[in-house]
Formats: sequence, structure tokens, C-alpha cells
Amino acid sequence: MNSSFEINNHEALIKINSELYEKDVLLQATYTLLEEFYFLLDLKDNYFIVSMKSKEKKLSVEEFEKEILRFYDELIEAAAYIEQLKKTSGIREALLESALFSQKKLDEDNNKNG
Repeated sequence: MNSSFEINNHEALIKINSELYEKDVLLQATYTLLEEFYFLLDLKDNYFIVSMKSKEKKLSVEEFEKEILRFYDELIEAAAYIEQLKKTSGIREALLESALFSQKKLDEDNNKNG
């Protein structure tokens, strides 16, 4: 299994395979849950070790499992989002370049006429 977790004393320890998920993805996933949880991150043997603890209340094991599954959902969502950013970066760069070129042309025309 590439990811696993355990819950002890109202704290979850989650193992995330660093070959499947990049650090940026992990940071984005934890960021979305910062209002509700404290996180500590570490790296050991090609696995990110994520310590997750509720800020407000002690969660039952069942509640904590749901929150961990929500964290996994956030992880997948962040991975998909970052992957799309990478795939569309060329398009964004071309659009920005075109917009800057158009603005430069307008500025030059205004300076000639102005």
C-alpha cells in the first residue's frame, strides 16, 4: 500500500508515498485544512509522514477517519490541480506574451500619435 494511517491519542499519523505525491501537492492539501487541524510534516524512507491533530475538539476514531479521508480527497484534488497547471502553463505563457505584445504595440501607436 502506498499510503496508510494510524490514530493514537487523538492524533493521526499518515504515510504518503513521496514518489506519488510531490511536496507542493502535500502542502496544498494540508493548507486547505489548516483552519481545523495542526500539521507536522516529515520525510522518512521516501514517505512523507504527516501528523494531523484537531485544533478544536477531540475526535472519535470514526470522526477522525472521515477527516483523514477528507485529507486524502484534498491530496488528490491538489495533485490534479497542480498537474493541470503544469499541462496548461504553455498556453498561459502564450496568452500573457500575446497580451504584453498587444499592449506594447498600443503604447507605441499612442506615442506616435500622441
